[in-house]
Amino acid sequence: MRLLESKRATSVGIIVNKMERVLQGKPLRDAIMEVDENTLTWPEGLRMLLDIIPNAEEAQKLLAFSGDLETLDRPERVLRSVADIPRLQGRIQAMIFKAQLESEMDGLLVKQVDCLRDACQAVRESTELHALFQVALYLPHISLVSPLYLP
Repeated sequence: MRLLESKRATSVGIIVNKMERVLQGKPLRDAIMEVDENTLTWPEGLRMLLDIIPNAEEAQKLLAFSGDLETLDRPERVLRSVADIPRLQGRIQAMIFKAQLESEMDGLLVKQVDCLRDACQAVRESTELHALFQVALYLPHISLVSPLYLP
């Protein structure tokens, strides 16, 4: 039995196959409902998932189907399993945002650590700064030895 157009079912099937490799046997519905960060961390895969979620018309057809689910094609069964998830699109968008934020923050932290390392290296190698520190450390000794240098 076909509830989706052939072209749509084919594209959904391709993406579902890719997602199932990432899900490692876990049902897609469960991973989405649990916002499973261990399996759904791939931003490109989440975007593909966002592309295949059923639209309102498809969701209505899928949810209205009352026959044996095994008579549906595999992509239709998968879409039917997620069609009734509350705020499905919002959930997936939030997961995409989190995955992107984490990767961008990692990149930002690496840049900041590199900047800090460069700054420390510049301080260690600065002869002018070392000379300034020597003068700053020497001045209190001069004032203790000779009262002429006191302000």
